[in-house]
Amino acid sequence: MMMGPRSPLWQLFIFAFLLVFAGHASASPQDNLHRNQQTIAEAVADPLAHISSLTWRNRDGGKSFMIDPKNGFLWATFPDRLMKEYSSDEATAMMKDLSISGHTGWRMVDRGAAGVRHSDDDRNRFGELELREQLTTDLDFVADYCSAYPDKVFSLFSSNRYCTYIFSGNVWHNERARSALPLPVRPFTFLDRYIADNATLPDIELLAHTASRMLRARTTFSRNLPIKPAEPELPAMPELVKGEFETTPQFEERKAAAVKELRQSEEAAQLAYQQELRTYYEKLEDANLLYAHKIATAASSLEYLVRDTVEDAWHLLFGDPVFDSISYNADAGEFTVTVRSSRRSFLQQLSHKVPLHEAPTFKQDVLNLELVPAMDLSLSEEGLITLAGMSVTTNETLHRDAYSDAARQNTIVAYRTFIDSYPTAAEVEAARQKIADLQAEDERLEQERLARRAAEQQRKADAHRKELSKYQAFKHAGDKVCRDGRVAFFLPVTITAYVEVVSGNRIQVRIADTQGQSINYNGVDLRQNTIIWDDYDNWKHCQ
Repeated sequence: MMMGPRSPLWQLFIFAFLLVFAGHASASPQDNLHRNQQTIAEAVADPLAHISSLTWRNRDGGKSFMIDPKNGFLWATFPDRLMKEYSSDEATAMMKDLSISGHTGWRMVDRGAAGVRHSDDDRNRFGELELREQLTTDLDFVADYCSAYPDKVFSLFSSNRYCTYIFSGNVWHNERARSALPLPVRPFTFLDRYIADNATLPDIELLAHTASRMLRARTTFSRNLPIKPAEPELPAMPELVKGEFETTPQFEERKAAAVKELRQSEEAAQLAYQQELRTYYEKLEDANLLYAHKIATAASSLEYLVRDTVEDAWHLLFGDPVFDSISYNADAGEFTVTVRSSRRSFLQQLSHKVPLHEAPTFKQDVLNLELVPAMDLSLSEEGLITLAGMSVTTNETLHRDAYSDAARQNTIVAYRTFIDSYPTAAEVEAARQKIADLQAEDERLEQERLARRAAEQQRKADAHRKELSKYQAFKHAGDKVCRDGRVAFFLPVTITAYVEVVSGNRIQVRIADTQGQSINYNGVDLRQNTIIWDDYDNWKHCQ
């Protein structure tokens, strides 16, 4: 694909932009709206004409998606580190946080889900979208895919690993490895449909068209113009007729009063209408100013928007750059690496210098996805994409994903495991703070537990002292006293008696009631009228 010259198009945009605002005062709001939209759209018709290079970095941490053109769905795929057992709550939390090449809004596959429609957000963002209602279940979609492509993958796919899995609950299980993962799915956006329908286009051409559509969506604005109030319908003068018992002066006076009332109503209506007009013009001016600000902001940042959008489009098409293979030549002191794209067909073999003493650690970090490639790509006037250079960077996406996983667990152990596994991650300080917060919370809960325990012990001690004071209270002959007992070690009873004699620390009592139970107390079977001697403090006053 031949790309046009860069600077003349930019100059054309600025010139057209100035022309629009030069005629702003005389043109109607609708005219300005139409012109401004056309100006931006024309200026970004060929976004590749504005840049000569782009940077391709790791954004998804190995996560990708498969495009299913037949059913109009995207199926998420995960790297091996995420192929593990997930609880329902963990899978739901993952769906909420999941973002792959800008795609959010993933949901779990469902045995019974049907009739999935595209969202209004997709249509509003990327233009009009044909609705395709699915009448079969999610499980049927996967079965269709796996039966249609058992031995190969789509040209856009990175793998078809789901075909080797069996479905159980809402999780795919690998029969051999017994690993499991949630299968996220989301419907096509307008761009996804375009990419699927044009998958055979050359890379540079598909990139240009995709970036153009994305950029047009980002730089085409609309205004919410207020509705101009309608002129008021003024009341007509009613036809007055002189009454039979009304004198002419009285009739004339009544007519004059009616005219006066009509004039007052007309004046009030006109005043209200004028106020509505003033409000309308104020809102219209605000809408115009806001719209002009949006256009001016888009114009001033167009170069950044173009580059950012082209890189987003590239990532949407190709996914992450991934080290596909790596081997070290000790004599040359360099690695030979193959970099591929997680989607489509980018593949490039490169060499990378690493000192011998650092090589083992470097290779292990690459295999553990701690290090990932960052690619500098050039776009030529002739429409070719070439490699300008490669650097190796820390896998920040991997760190973010691991930190998110620790945050979902929100335990000290999870955060410490994250810090030990990724000591150079930017999120380490946040993880340490989380540990401190959790420790502080644990300490607070422990202090509350100790306080509750101390309060309970104090309550029991107070109750014991209060109860003991009842036993130690003065007793006299004739007082009714009680003590608690048990039958067969578990059935509580209350023994009541009357004081017969008090002698120092001893007391003689006559048993009055044992609640119908036969109780052996200190070798004596207690029953009514039994007389025993006992310690003074073993009996208390009855309530």
